[in-house]
Amino acid sequence: MSGVDCGAEVTLVVPGLLGPMPGWLQATDTPRFPQLERRLATADRERTTGGEMEAVLCHLFGVAREPEGDLPVAALMRLGEGKAPDRRCWVLAEPVCLRPDQSRLLLFDTLDFDLGEAGSRDLAELFRSHFDERGWVLETGSPARWYLGMERVPALQTHFLGEVFGRNMDLFLPRGGERLAWHRLLNEVQMLFFQAEVNQRREAQGRMPVNGIWFSGVGRLPARVRAPFDMVHGDAPLLRGLALAAGIPLAALPAKGELPADGVRRPLLLYPGLRRAVWTADPHAWAEGLEGFGSWLSCWIDAVRRRRFQAITLYSCDGFRWRITRSTLRRWWRRPRPLLDLSRDSA
Repeated sequence: MSGVDCGAEVTLVVPGLLGPMPGWLQATDTPRFPQLERRLATADRERTTGGEMEAVLCHLFGVAREPEGDLPVAALMRLGEGKAPDRRCWVLAEPVCLRPDQSRLLLFDTLDFDLGEAGSRDLAELFRSHFDERGWVLETGSPARWYLGMERVPALQTHFLGEVFGRNMDLFLPRGGERLAWHRLLNEVQMLFFQAEVNQRREAQGRMPVNGIWFSGVGRLPARVRAPFDMVHGDAPLLRGLALAAGIPLAALPAKGELPADGVRRPLLLYPGLRRAVWTADPHAWAEGLEGFGSWLSCWIDAVRRRRFQAITLYSCDGFRWRITRSTLRRWWRRPRPLLDLSRDSA
């Protein structure tokens, strides 16, 4: 290329990039990631809208909250799982494991507890039968992810499961004008699932019962979704739904060393490899994931140096974004800071 393509920019969404990793925050002997730390040290750092991955993605696609309510994440995820669009209000209903801890209940998803298709089907049918008179529709996208459909959008603000994982669920209960009805619903589901045969079998086998549902992402499918991207890379249901709603082509995340075709000028990429380690507070998996991400990122940095792209904007899903350009890459005088120091800034 003879010059920089001024419209060519990469947008990266990397949940979990800066942790937090509580087990290491106070430690003195912590790992360093020189390549990645150098890139962030020279980049421009800005505050931005949204702290969770879901909020960041909705912001990038211009999706607003329901009036007095939530981001309509469930309806978009459902679309991304291949379900036909409609005008119902949809609520993400994720089966969860609630573990007693003194006077509180700690919440975990079911991915590490092997609910399976049969267990999910049994609990979903129990839910449908019990709440049949309410006229709700319950769809099972996967054993770990259900969708609850209803005609009216409740006045409700919720927290995504990632905000609650491993924490006291009472601190994250739904808010809004109809919160008390949904608090009662959470309790009713706990009592219903407590006596379920599938959970009796699980406990007899020494396995964690799936004894609750977490509700989030309440709203209708947006009538219009727009974004400045010409290609979207990733596999998360929400990302797929946003791409479909916006009419943007969708592809898998490129492997290490791969770039999009030459005609792609404004790609959006969702890098998922760090998020789970942060949820589960696994510092070694997080460190391994950071090494992999730093290596994967290198070809994109080279593409900026070679003028294939003007800039990379990296969203770390903690209220900040980082902008990397050819100019910022020349800031040799900026001293790298440990990633865990940046994590403390974001905590």
